[in-house]
Amino acid sequence: MKLPSNTWFHCKHLLDVENSLRLVENFTINPDYPDGQGLADYLMSAAFHDERYGECRTYLVLDNKTRELAAYFTLRVGFVSRKGILDEQVDHSFDTLSGIELVCFAVNHSYVIKHPGMKGFGIVVFNEMILPIVSEIGLLAGAPILYGYAVNEDKLMDYYVEKCGFLRLPLDLEKVINEKFKPRFDRGCYFIYKIIYEN
Repeated sequence: MKLPSNTWFHCKHLLDVENSLRLVENFTINPDYPDGQGLADYLMSAAFHDERYGECRTYLVLDNKTRELAAYFTLRVGFVSRKGILDEQVDHSFDTLSGIELVCFAVNHSYVIKHPGMKGFGIVVFNEMILPIVSEIGLLAGAPILYGYAVNEDKLMDYYVEKCGFLRLPLDLEKVINEKFKPRFDRGCYFIYKIIYEN
């Protein structure tokens, strides 16, 4: 699969980037979002482990001119309960829906400080780097949703819902997913999803 690129950025798989360890060591999170520090920690440690064992795929978004790390995202396939997403009625049965999990998505705060004109480029990364990859995988594998677990911070949640087009479940269903299906890594986060395609 050809990875996406545009005028400003290109996307490469973590293990295909020369000096990837050096690049990720300079990755920082906006201090206004201290709960996001786990995203920097993941990139510097667990991302390489998960790659070696085939648990996730991490992609680095690089500046075309400077080759600096501008952002990164991590994907894996999984499943969620289809109740509330494709089925309107709620019952106690457990029927699943295949999806692609956006495990991590973060902008490099150090890059934004150095290039203030790039502030707000995360939506470009989402629309032009993440969505093309997950759309192709989703169609090929039969995984119609992109889902993840976002920090329950109003500004961040608004970003995912208003700018990226994610949806939230009704509170009763969200509570079930948060209690039963949420990975330990995502403590304090809430389920969000986006339909990639519909039959």
